[in-house]
Amino acid sequence: MLDAAFDALTQQLTDADGGADLDQAREAFCARTGDFGLEDGFYEARTRALFDFWLCDWVGADGTRPPTRNRDPGLTEVAAACLRAERGLFRVVDAEPLQIEELVFGARVRLPSGLSERFRPGDVFDGRLLIVSGSIQVAPGALFHPPEAHEALDALLPDVRGLGLGRSEILDGLLRMRMRLHRFTSIRPRHLYRLDALLEPDINSAGWAKKAQSFSTGER
Repeated sequence: MLDAAFDALTQQLTDADGGADLDQAREAFCARTGDFGLEDGFYEARTRALFDFWLCDWVGADGTRPPTRNRDPGLTEVAAACLRAERGLFRVVDAEPLQIEELVFGARVRLPSGLSERFRPGDVFDGRLLIVSGSIQVAPGALFHPPEAHEALDALLPDVRGLGLGRSEILDGLLRMRMRLHRFTSIRPRHLYRLDALLEPDINSAGWAKKAQSFSTGER
């Protein structure tokens, strides 16, 4: 239901301006989390995440946020919920009832049981929580950090918390690490999920990782 509402809201708002505002948001989204294209296996998931970013975080050139431009009374509640969405890095800790914990700043939330088909215990995802009809929902564009990266991610998080960075800086940096893991398939996650890579903007560069990998394997 929330997926359909996001699709309808996105369609309405892009029809209104020909997609100009979304195009600007995409440039910012890619600069912050890494560029992607049709050739990427997770293109659809990244597109969903872009829509989440646009509807929940983006401020247009005219100073307004996309949901405030909604003209469909049937989407009023969802549009308002987007304006209050909370982003975080979450781990699914229990299936019944479905519970998640926020890994960077700390919180535990119970979700509707209907989401159990979408999320499994142990999943770690970057996502946004919204309250719709009195129920906490996860926005459609959740991006998952793969299981093979979880150990490296857990080791990284304690140091990240002490850097004094904002929520978006941390989460965007982790998503860039996720993109590098997709780009550099021969490099182990622990060499890509590194503190010194958190603020590195280029997802197509992993010089520090290659040096670390070379050192750990004794290569010259």
